[in-house]
Amino acid sequence: MIVIIPSVNTDVYKVIKKNLVVENAIPNQVITGQKCLRKDPKTGGMKMAVVTKVAVQIACKLNAVPWAVKIPIKKTMMVGFDTYHKKMGDRNSPSIGALTCSLDD
Repeated sequence: MIVIIPSVNTDVYKVIKKNLVVENAIPNQVITGQKCLRKDPKTGGMKMAVVTKVAVQIACKLNAVPWAVKIPIKKTMMVGFDTYHKKMGDRNSPSIGALTCSLDD
């Protein structure tokens, strides 16, 4: 399910995610209308990067593999970690970390 909200609003985002994920186990992707309405200067349409990112995120939530690495080593776990920091120098806002890893060969 894709949910489009008008602008970045953490309270609305939390309510949507809690209702869809926690209470109903529905895979979803929340995007802001600002990103949807941002036009590509070359084509006049939605930026392909935004469309691609949303498609990859939805596919991952449906158990697709977004990327793979062919290496000769067997039984090796690939791990990725990313961080988000709200603003530089803002010590009151929390940082968020996200971890992903492979479970298959």
